Amino acid sequence: MSNDIEIKYQTSSLANIISYYVKGFQEEILNYDYWIDTNKQEVVFSFTLERRPPMNLDKINELVAENVMGWKTHSRSEILWYTGHTSRLKELFKPSSDIAAAMEVVKKLKESFYLVSINIYQDDCSVIVWDDDIKVAASQEGKELPECIALAALKAKGIEVGVGE
Repeated sequence: MSNDIEIKYQTSSLANIISYYVKGFQEEILNYDYWIDTNKQEVVFSFTLERRPPMNLDKINELVAENVMGWKTHSRSEILWYTGHTSRLKELFKPSSDIAAAMEVVKKLKESFYLVSINIYQDDCSVIVWDDDIKVAASQEGKELPECIALAALKAKGIEVGVGE
C-alpha cells in the first residue's frame, strides 16, 4: 500500500510542520520532501506512506544471544543455546518480546561495564546505553520496551538491525 500525500501550509514554521507529520507517521513514512513557494508564501510538504515490513524478531533474538549474551548454538542440538555453563532452549529466550529476557540483556550489559537508562513514556519508551567512558554507545526509541532494549544492546555492540531483516 502506498499513498502520495501533498500538503500546503501558509506558515513560516517549517520545522513544526515536518516534526508533526513525521512523528505521526514515523513507522510508515518512507520518503518526504518539502519546498517553499516564496511567491505564495506557502510551504509544500510531500511524503509517501507505505507500510514497512515488520522486523524479524527471531533474528533479533538470535543476534542478541550470540553478540550480547555471548552464547553459541549447542554442539549437540540446533534448538539449544550453550551459555557457557548450561544449555537453554532457544525458543524460550526472546528478549525482543519478553521483558524478563530483556532484563537479562540489561544485566549482561551492566556486567560488561555499560550503563543503561530506560525511559517509559505514555505512548512509547527509549533506552540509552553508555559505554565505560560515559559516551552514548546506543539509543533506541519505540513502542515496546523489550524490543527497544534488544535493539539498543545490539547497537551498543556495533550491530545495526534494519527493517525487514
